[in-house]
Amino acid sequence: MDFDSVARLASDTDNAGIATCFLSKDQIVAFKGNDLVLSHSVLEGHRFAVEAIPAGSLILSWGVGFGKAVRDIAPGEYLCNEMALKELRIRSIDFEIPEAPNFEDYIPKVDVRPEEMQASPELGLVETPGTFSGFIRGGGRGVGTRNFVGVLAVNSNASAFCRRLAREFKDTTDTLSQVDGVVPIDHTEGGERQPALNHELVIRTLAGFVKHPNLGAVLLVEPESGALTADDILGALPDEVKNHVTVAIVKLAGGYEDALKSGRETIQSWLPSLNEQVREEAPLRELKLALQCGGSDAFSGVSGNPLAGQVARMLLKNGGSANLAETTELIGGEAYVLSRVKSPDVAKDFLGMIDRYQKLASFHGHSAEGNPSGGNLFRGLYNIVIKSIGAAMKKDPEVRLDAVLEYGEAMTDPGYYFMDSAGNDLESIAGQVSSGCNVVHFVTGNGSITNFPFVPTIKLVTTTSRYELLSAEMDVNAGRYLDGESMESLTDEVFELTRSVASGEKVVGEKAGHSQVQLWRQWRQEKSCDVEAILSHKEPAGEGLHPELLKSYLPGDSMQLQLQLFPEGGFAHRVRLILPTSLCAGQIAGLIASGLSSEASRYVALPHTEGCGTARGHAEALFTRTLMGYLNHPLVSDALLLEHGCEKTHNDEFRHQMRDQGMDPDRFGWASIQADGGIAAVSAKVGKWFEERESIETNSGDLQLGVIAQGEISSDQQETLLQLVSVVIEGGGSVITPSSECGDKWLAALKTEFKPTLAFAKQPVSSGLHLMEMHSDSVDESITALGAGGCHVVIVVSEARQQGHPLFPVLLWNAGEGEKDWADIGKETRVDEVCKLVSNVLSGQGEPISTAHGDVHFQVTRGPLGISL
Repeated sequence: MDFDSVARLASDTDNAGIATCFLSKDQIVAFKGNDLVLSHSVLEGHRFAVEAIPAGSLILSWGVGFGKAVRDIAPGEYLCNEMALKELRIRSIDFEIPEAPNFEDYIPKVDVRPEEMQASPELGLVETPGTFSGFIRGGGRGVGTRNFVGVLAVNSNASAFCRRLAREFKDTTDTLSQVDGVVPIDHTEGGERQPALNHELVIRTLAGFVKHPNLGAVLLVEPESGALTADDILGALPDEVKNHVTVAIVKLAGGYEDALKSGRETIQSWLPSLNEQVREEAPLRELKLALQCGGSDAFSGVSGNPLAGQVARMLLKNGGSANLAETTELIGGEAYVLSRVKSPDVAKDFLGMIDRYQKLASFHGHSAEGNPSGGNLFRGLYNIVIKSIGAAMKKDPEVRLDAVLEYGEAMTDPGYYFMDSAGNDLESIAGQVSSGCNVVHFVTGNGSITNFPFVPTIKLVTTTSRYELLSAEMDVNAGRYLDGESMESLTDEVFELTRSVASGEKVVGEKAGHSQVQLWRQWRQEKSCDVEAILSHKEPAGEGLHPELLKSYLPGDSMQLQLQLFPEGGFAHRVRLILPTSLCAGQIAGLIASGLSSEASRYVALPHTEGCGTARGHAEALFTRTLMGYLNHPLVSDALLLEHGCEKTHNDEFRHQMRDQGMDPDRFGWASIQADGGIAAVSAKVGKWFEERESIETNSGDLQLGVIAQGEISSDQQETLLQLVSVVIEGGGSVITPSSECGDKWLAALKTEFKPTLAFAKQPVSSGLHLMEMHSDSVDESITALGAGGCHVVIVVSEARQQGHPLFPVLLWNAGEGEKDWADIGKETRVDEVCKLVSNVLSGQGEPISTAHGDVHFQVTRGPLGISL
């Protein structure tokens, strides 16, 4: 921002009495007495009079009210609302926090009447539009900026298989000059038995991936179970595209090893022809730019977002397209977004989507005002309005809004689009990619390391100090604008970088080799529900049941079986856990764990999709409870929490939770990808902590067995299962089963009506039979919850293959006809044989087939009130 711009803002009568203070490591702007001293190099020496803010006055940013003073605010005071103070109180900070807020949130009324709006003119094209070098696809698919093979999970039950198959090609494409790699596209959706509320949305999104120009070929992996099928996805492809995509399907119903072999051979057969494809010059009309921000700070709306917006403006003038998303992060910025618009109908559609999202949030007991993350609040974005004002700066003031899209809906003509989406960065990016975006601009204040698997992600960080801390993870230092460089020169530079990246230049994220996909996760409520009843639900106390009828199932050699089940030498599956506190830390945790694992120690990471863009309250409580259960899991010898650094549920939040629950935070290690200086630095810190740590041999206690029976099982299997359960409980152990469609039906033989005894993801207070409250019929989410409840091993009885778990053994018991290569336990197996198998895996003498295959997965539920904000 140059001096004249600041002077105009400071002298604007609408801003009278409003002091905006940007603070950084170098104190770019600082107060001195009643004057505002601007120490920015361009502005040094200039002073502006600053008045107190009277009680009741609006507090403005960019001319838009975001707060109202509850008392007089003197020059130099911190601005603080209650939500920011609440966040600061749980943070480890070294300055005194004000006792009470001095302003309350203010959300300006949307004073936009679409019917009165005038259509704005287009920008107009440059005389000679530019080009880039890409892979030209037929059938209207557009032009690819990359040439990947995608291994796409039809639903979440194939996620682990996709990761396993893609790993086999990790190094094999290095010698293929025109092939960028083989990437897994795994996700959390469609794995339940019945279609979810986001069923059509997921189909549209995955179909968008299949036809994306950055994928030269796609292998669809279809599991035996789940509500979503390959036919659903292929049926959603436009007719003109179907003959211009290279697609094959691998079905896991034919056997795991056969599917692995078939998938491997199919991909290998594609690689030679894909490598013959070459880049050709294409007009910038074919470049579609996704505009995203994450880990935002007070400078996002000053440097990073305007820079991305001006690059998008240049692209539009060259005939290209840009896509702005994150519906909740434009609430309060509606007037600005609609200041230039193609037609009144576009404005009406935009406002309709915001209204629809607010209603969806209300059905789950939330409002979109809950969007700002803990990291946002910590870095000066007090509420959704001030966050939205900054986020909207990704649309340049001269650019008009041309069209409004549903999530994942295709962009057709060139222009500037808004796409409905969650505020969760990764969920939003997936929709933009499905819409056709072939380059991503990701603006970040704290240094988000987000990358998408098959679309290059250019990361723009907002301040020089943060860029210097994370230079190995960031592509552009937008903070140079704050240091005095002109926005024009930075725009030209980043525009040319974008063209180069589109033409094949690798971004830092691609060089680092990590990426993630997350679709817009399903929501449980489609209309207003009794939120208060859900929140006031009294959870069961955790006392185990000892049904008398179970004793009738005790086999004659029960004492011998008990001795066999409870190994005297203890449990061999002790692990050292690296626990990511959010989705963006997940893959880094996995990379660190794989690098540390050895014959002497087994390191486990648990990547998941939560801790970032979900609403506060019930869902967040279920999430933190789940992770706390794993920190206390009986097989975990020691654990370290790894935060990304800008999430809602961060390390300080977990320390706060631990103290509330009487846990000692010093028992655990703590690391931050952003605060510790990036991937290399944090990896070294984590390794050092474990190296210096003496593993604690905790007492694993009595055996806790998890049991899931999906669908119908035979009477013989039911009796064998009840025999096993009776042996475990008679020996002083516990059996936990989910109180859901994938859990408790096998108990019907006891002819007793059971009510839940154990809250979701809670560990038992006493031994016995437990029914754990469950919020979905997803087997993966049920296994995750049982693990949080302390289960040493889980048995899953099913006709179809299921995924195992990375931390503890999951034994699969075939309930269908014929032998299955994924089954650890055959259909007719006797109870003594099952006991022996359980004992073997617990003592380390055996390994579940899913573990041996690397077919393991970890998925956290969002519960009845979870929704992405």
